[in-house]
Amino acid sequence: MRDNRRGTDSAHVSPEETMRLAAVRPLGDVEPYAGRPGDGAVTESSADPVPVSRGRSARRRRTAVGVAVVLLATGGAATGTVLWPDGGAERAAAEPQQVELATVSRTTLSESLSLPGNLGYGAQRTLHPYGGGRVTWLPEVGATIKRGQTIWRVDDRPVVLLYGDTPVFRPLDRAGLVGRDVRVIADHLRSLGYDIGAQLPEGTWVRSTAASSSSDPSAREADATTTAQPSTAPSPSASDGGSGTQAEDGRAKPSTTLTKVRKGDAVLTPSLIAAIGRWQRSQDMDPSGVIRPAEVFVTSGGVRVGKVLAQVGDDTSTGLISVTSTGKQVTLAVHASEAGSVREDARVRVTLPDQRQVHGTVTSVGTVVQDDEADNPGRSATAGRVAVTVRLDSDDEVRRLDSAPVQVEFPGQTKRDVLAVPVGALLALSEGGYALRTEDGRLVAVETGMFAKGMVEVTGSGLREGLRVETAS
Repeated sequence: MRDNRRGTDSAHVSPEETMRLAAVRPLGDVEPYAGRPGDGAVTESSADPVPVSRGRSARRRRTAVGVAVVLLATGGAATGTVLWPDGGAERAAAEPQQVELATVSRTTLSESLSLPGNLGYGAQRTLHPYGGGRVTWLPEVGATIKRGQTIWRVDDRPVVLLYGDTPVFRPLDRAGLVGRDVRVIADHLRSLGYDIGAQLPEGTWVRSTAASSSSDPSAREADATTTAQPSTAPSPSASDGGSGTQAEDGRAKPSTTLTKVRKGDAVLTPSLIAAIGRWQRSQDMDPSGVIRPAEVFVTSGGVRVGKVLAQVGDDTSTGLISVTSTGKQVTLAVHASEAGSVREDARVRVTLPDQRQVHGTVTSVGTVVQDDEADNPGRSATAGRVAVTVRLDSDDEVRRLDSAPVQVEFPGQTKRDVLAVPVGALLALSEGGYALRTEDGRLVAVETGMFAKGMVEVTGSGLREGLRVETAS
């Protein structure tokens, strides 16, 4: 039987109408919160007539619910609470706000830079022999070669490793030759205990003759004379104008040249030539007293063989071995923006994978920025990196590690005996600057100093050690 009170009493709604109204309610079967009289929410009156048009009814109900949601959201934002239909608003308002407190402490702040690195033997470099020939012996991978040892054999003759910063680039075949390559030979023999005699002081002019054809070392030694006149060059006539003259018997005299001994140079004296011969005899070499470039190889120190690139029987036209340093070191790729904080000779702390810590020294900081744009497309060249090398104080702690990821901590500026608070305690003032809110609600204006590891240095009137201030969680 049809209910004729449908349009005047919404408490008596037919099941069909109930289904139709449910179709336009938001959030499924959740009844929208109508609120209480006077709480600012929009309510639905039970006396409202049932709309005739379904679409119009839907629009009106959506509008009413939408306004209610906006007002609820606005009220929640203003009061710091959220209104819920089940009475949660009263409970949220009743719960007290939790405020965290921090203590103004007197401490030491230190700016440090911690970066990832790799422990190993450093970058590898390929060694190329000087001169031709065929390889007859090569060292094994992992072998360590030091001063005076054979680095490889060519045509079954040993090539000996020397330490220095200048390669032997010419035959050292006559007395009177002056240069840094002669210094490499002199330093090598002296380090092995050979008597090389006295060297001429810096500024001395040395007269040497052209290479003698005689195979007798004493004959070659006699071809050279020296003029010990520091900083004063001999007269041009003393050098024969650099050209040969004719002897009384009609044979041409060998031409002579004058060379000044500079800082870092050494002179191939008769005593040094004699020491070379004695050393060659101990190395199973021809004791001629002459050093040729193909007989020695110069590096800055001992080397460790990382790879063997050639085989016995190959010619020497390509690289023979790839080597690294003999000591463990840490290599890093530091962002160019951070490289200014890294300096040579700086002391660093290295944390190993097992959390043990060792110390080291920065030995080199690259000056060329390697752009990492290939690995990170779209980044500018300023995001590139520079290479940094750290030498460890001792290899004892890393003896069993050939390679491992590590963390390197670089020291920075340090301030001692300063007042500091967590960074989250700073309050930015609308008129500029910062303040701290004390436990009792007072604002204390402060000036900031160093920031380090989540703490900030603060100074200002009314600050004291132990003062309790509010801080963000």
